[in-house]
Amino acid sequence: MGRAARHRPQQIDPQAQEAPDPQAGLDLADLNGVIEEFKRGFGSSDDVVVRRFFLGSARRIRLILVYIDGMVDRRAVDKDIIEPLMTARPQGGWPKNRSALARILAERILPVGEMEFASNYGHMVRRLMAGNSVLLLDGFPEALVIDTRMLPHRQPEAPRAEPNVQSSFEGFTELLRTNIVLVRRRIQSPNLRVRVFSSGHESKNQIALLYIEGVVNPVLVQSMLSRIEDLGHEAHLFPTVTQCILKCEARSPFPLFRNTERPDFASQELLAGKLVLLTDNSPFAVVVPATLWDFFRTPEDYTRTSWGIAFLRLIRLLANLTGLLLPSLYIALLSVNPEFLPTYLALGILALREGLPFPPVLEVVLVLLTMEILREAAIRIPPILGTTLGVVGALILGLALAQSRVVSPLTLIVAAVTALSQFVAPAYEVSLTLRLLVWPLLASAVAFGLFGLTLAALIMLGHLCTLHSLGVPYLAPVAPLSRSILRDWIFRVPVRRQFTRPEYLRPVSRIKQKPPEPPPAPSGGQRGRPPETGGVQGDERPPEAGAAGPAGAREGDSPDPGKKGLSRKGVRGT
Repeated sequence: MGRAARHRPQQIDPQAQEAPDPQAGLDLADLNGVIEEFKRGFGSSDDVVVRRFFLGSARRIRLILVYIDGMVDRRAVDKDIIEPLMTARPQGGWPKNRSALARILAERILPVGEMEFASNYGHMVRRLMAGNSVLLLDGFPEALVIDTRMLPHRQPEAPRAEPNVQSSFEGFTELLRTNIVLVRRRIQSPNLRVRVFSSGHESKNQIALLYIEGVVNPVLVQSMLSRIEDLGHEAHLFPTVTQCILKCEARSPFPLFRNTERPDFASQELLAGKLVLLTDNSPFAVVVPATLWDFFRTPEDYTRTSWGIAFLRLIRLLANLTGLLLPSLYIALLSVNPEFLPTYLALGILALREGLPFPPVLEVVLVLLTMEILREAAIRIPPILGTTLGVVGALILGLALAQSRVVSPLTLIVAAVTALSQFVAPAYEVSLTLRLLVWPLLASAVAFGLFGLTLAALIMLGHLCTLHSLGVPYLAPVAPLSRSILRDWIFRVPVRRQFTRPEYLRPVSRIKQKPPEPPPAPSGGQRGRPPETGGVQGDERPPEAGAAGPAGAREGDSPDPGKKGLSRKGVRGT
């Protein structure tokens, strides 16, 4: 069997809405008409190959094979399609009925793993543009779509945006089929459902929705399906735009869906009762629904001890709060409410600021803007010039600002700690949100000091309480309070004791793993006590010297509880 058998395409969901097909009335049995329509539709595209040949050696039945060069496996096209058709010689001749002939070609002649019949021109063109080969039989009103795809793609590599130390070093790629296989290899369950949709009028890009039937809440599935079917946007080639389209919360700066390029994290979320959205041509998966605490978890949290993970999660949470509040708190205490500072600390800060030309607010704004410019430049600059950027940013600018007495050294320390704290978040979306929210908090601190900062923080907390991700509260399991907070929030119970899934997801099956059955209780006197060594079992003890008991009794004698040498425990043991 040819190489095409190893590349099985995903079936397009029949519920996906397609645009009206202007060539729906084209008769596929008329090969000349189909060729003319190909010429009008594709124009002068040199990569569209139209191969004409005859079936067998009789030269009576015409065939046309159409494919796009570079998107198919040429060896599979030559060896598994053209060669078998041109060399086929049936003993009784070819049937005159074209439907019977097409069935013979599909079932006996072509050694390929996946094929289907396309009854209209539009569907045939869509499958052709996806990398399949199309076989047209003269006089047969349908086209035979044969899977010969071999799309150019890179092999799975270590995730770049989510590095790790002790977890999997395998990440998603830009090929949808490869990403689905990476998930199926980790969840080898027949209940894993994959529903593929085609969206966009011109791009016809594919979106795959993954979930575990019998685990995930059906309400979540139906809500996501309704949103996917409403997509008609060409920009969903990029997963972040797809996330914005599905988000429906444009007025909130907080991300309501979790992006990940790690198949292990996506598989873990599927097992918890969530949905995973994969987009063709994208190495990122979108996990829904997502809570605020999901952005501070990593797959490595389940490869270490519970106490170590609790410490790391607490560090992540405190670091992100520091990156969010430290510049505003610095300005509020230094410029508006200096009376809250200890006297010796205030005098030391005044000594450092002696002779500086700018107020603290302008210093913080200048340094934070410089850090944002350096951070954006570090992303766009070629890797070979990364060292140069580090030297320019850390040495030249830092030393120049400090030695020229333009900015206070304390302001530089605050800016450096803020920038490092914002990098602690495992998810890039949260880091970007923190960098954005620093500015309104800074404005509140400048205008009203600590009171304004506290008021802005409370408004932000109230906004978080109103957010929902696909109907799930954004602060769950904290608000509303759930028992899941005791199992996997800051502190995580051992994996062997995580028996249930999170309550706030309302899964169909709450049981994640069955608790171990207790060992059967021993009978008699051996209950609750391990056997002793030396061949003596249970509570039987060797008799003391001069004592009469079962061990020293003659055969046939019954033990007497009233005997002096026999203990009460020995009686119970016998």
